[in-house]
Amino acid sequence: MNESSLSLIKHPIATTKYFGLHAIYQTKKLFTLKNLFILMFLNYLIYLNVTYGYSDYTLFYGKWLFYGFLTSAGIGFGLNTGLLYLFPFVTNVALQTIECGNLHFDTWGEQALVCQDLTYRIEKTHSLFILFKVILPVWIWGLGTALGELTSFFLAQKINSEGGSIEQYILSSNPIINGVNNMIVEYLQRYGFFTILFMASWPNMLFDMAGLAAGFYGISLLTFLKATILGKTFIKAPLQAFVIIAVVNKSSIIPKKLHQYIENLDKSGEQSWIAMIWSWMTVLLLTFF
Repeated sequence: MNESSLSLIKHPIATTKYFGLHAIYQTKKLFTLKNLFILMFLNYLIYLNVTYGYSDYTLFYGKWLFYGFLTSAGIGFGLNTGLLYLFPFVTNVALQTIECGNLHFDTWGEQALVCQDLTYRIEKTHSLFILFKVILPVWIWGLGTALGELTSFFLAQKINSEGGSIEQYILSSNPIINGVNNMIVEYLQRYGFFTILFMASWPNMLFDMAGLAAGFYGISLLTFLKATILGKTFIKAPLQAFVIIAVVNKSSIIPKKLHQYIENLDKSGEQSWIAMIWSWMTVLLLTFF
């Protein structure tokens, strides 16, 4: 099969096969002494979870890793699990904090989002403390999105090893997008890690192209993973969650006009301000990302 005709839509079986073979090859290269030690440590943690009955805990956090992977797996065809699962979860935790007047409640399990101490209330919980309440699911979801980007990276490495080209993926009829793509490729070849880190640190629809370019132009797997995990796990995902929390919590850092708009919706009672803002966020995310 000609690699120029390879795509998830036209040839899903062949594309999945090539990705699987290359993933196995790259996995074998990762089996160093250090990585084997990390693998043994993770297996030990799983053993502790199973032995001491923490299976619900494992499933709760494991699903966020899976959701994150679904978001970015595939080239432009990921499922936006942030919009469907993570952001509503963060919103519910922020709303429950306002209702309880404190952070004394669980975020998972049978007693999830149930106030445990009604005798202690504070006027307003700082948005950062609410972020700390959900930071682990946010980090794990972000890690999943970083791992999902390996699909485009491995596909580009396979195309390169067979002497093919990725122009069909990065060329566009839009001259602006073409110019941006060419600039990304240029900076990627010059600055590697920092270009990937920058691209991974904010929500953008061009990171698939960055992953393809990184795999095609010889960026190492370790460099790509480190930059992507750092950007998506510890910068982008927490920032997204914090923005949502700040809006729900009516933080003083949000623009005054937005704050006034929320207050006016609260007073009018015609429509929930959260529903209104969520609708706009949904439209923007589906349109641009």
